[in-house]
Amino acid sequence: LSHILMFTPRISSRDACVGSISIGCASLASTSPTQVRRRESGESERVVLALMTHGQRRLQLLRWRIGAGCVSLAVLSAVLYYAWAVPVGYDMRQHWGTDAFVASFAMETLFCCRMLFLYLAPLPDDICFMRVILGVEVASFLSCQLQMLAWHYALHHQPDPTTVLRLARFSRSIRISVVVLIAFRTMCQTQATSLRAGMRMVLNVYLVLNMLEDVLFAVDSFREGRIAPHLAEFPVDAVLLSISWSHVLSEGVQAKLRRCLEGRRAVASATGVACLVGGLPPRQALVQARDRFRCVPAAGIAYEHIASNVPRPELYALSTACKLGRCDAFISHSWHDDAEAKWEALSVWRLGFCEENLWDPTLWFDKFCINQNCIEVDLPCLPIFLSGCSRLVVLCGATYLSRLWCIIEI
Repeated sequence: LSHILMFTPRISSRDACVGSISIGCASLASTSPTQVRRRESGESERVVLALMTHGQRRLQLLRWRIGAGCVSLAVLSAVLYYAWAVPVGYDMRQHWGTDAFVASFAMETLFCCRMLFLYLAPLPDDICFMRVILGVEVASFLSCQLQMLAWHYALHHQPDPTTVLRLARFSRSIRISVVVLIAFRTMCQTQATSLRAGMRMVLNVYLVLNMLEDVLFAVDSFREGRIAPHLAEFPVDAVLLSISWSHVLSEGVQAKLRRCLEGRRAVASATGVACLVGGLPPRQALVQARDRFRCVPAAGIAYEHIASNVPRPELYALSTACKLGRCDAFISHSWHDDAEAKWEALSVWRLGFCEENLWDPTLWFDKFCINQNCIEVDLPCLPIFLSGCSRLVVLCGATYLSRLWCIIEI
């Protein structure tokens, strides 16, 4: 970072104490006492093109590593399930003893591990892979559940079954129908976020209905003075449900797996850039960013422009088209920080820049340089816009490090 500018916002003493690690008094730091040279457009484009190309290659490799690793573990769980649980586990569950509880616990653990590994295999933006995983999951789920349903009917075939047993059978039939319908509905989605949410819903619905069935079997066995081995499945389902139900936990598990496979920080940064750019080829993304790169003179910014955190599309007219590498500074800030404190800090930095370089700086400022009426077009170009500026100026306030876009810019 060429320049890091920090300021003290007007907040309470308690909040100041909480944010004391990242919030300091107004200061100006520079990596070099000499004037910062404006990079030529061609130099900036070569740098960012190389980074994007490397990032997309690493991202593709990361997809294969995570996908192959999780699918391999899911296949191993499925093989163990069908090779041991089907021929041996079902027979063990017929005996109301310790072996039946062990068999139920092991069978449900293998089945849930298979579902969890398949859920973690695709990255959150991989639409095609998520559809393939859902198709495989539906086929495997149908095969297993229909086999278990036939086993239950054969095992509990009675002339006059109890009401609870009838409900349990009905619950299994409903579970198969509901899970398959949700899976097929999810496969028709076109947005990655909808597909991801649908996969979580499939997993959650299965687990909730399976836990309900375990309770029904337990109630039926209690009436006979016994404890059903199905209760051994309950803690396994509860643990997996707590992971899949919470978006933070489920995505956190995959994030840890991704960090383990990414390795070096440079690789992580490159894959992050590639993810942000999306599926665009590097040269096409560069052309798009070149056409949309803009800057605003620091002299054209007034306090009234940044006093509110509400988008103002009319400010876009104050910026002008600019070549990559010809903008002096990229302004990174949180829209939720104190506006007056940001204005004071930016004014101090501008004064120091003018004294050092003898010209008024041009800035990339999101409120001016992004068309607020079509943000989705400019956001994928953000890493290219950042690379097209000579330095990064960070206005770090109380909420800065809690804003995702600010972290991405850093």
